[in-house]
Amino acid sequence: MPTALVTAFLILGAITHGLDRSRPAILEPGRNLPSSHFFSSPQATQSLLATVASGIITITAITISLLLIALRQSAGSMTAQVFDQYIRRWFNLAYFGYFVGLSLFSLVDPCNRRCTV
Repeated sequence: MPTALVTAFLILGAITHGLDRSRPAILEPGRNLPSSHFFSSPQATQSLLATVASGIITITAITISLLLIALRQSAGSMTAQVFDQYIRRWFNLAYFGYFVGLSLFSLVDPCNRRCTV
């Protein structure tokens, strides 16, 4: 499950990169709205996306570390099956894959590194 989500985010990153490079005419009105109202400076956009990416990675690392510590403590007092059952639940794997995929998506192409807005 996590691998599928990470792969989906990487494919989404490749698609958005391709759309950003080709600049199809049908997407221009939607592209001009945010660039004219919210992200007028390419450098500010790049800085914002880099900050968001690093924040997501930090939050993910802290969350996973604390969850694994809590699970390891409970597994130590009960059995090792507590940890195994946590890892086997698809919902927990989906969360893990979502955060890792979102982090990679944020880092793959933050506004094409040049921000040609």
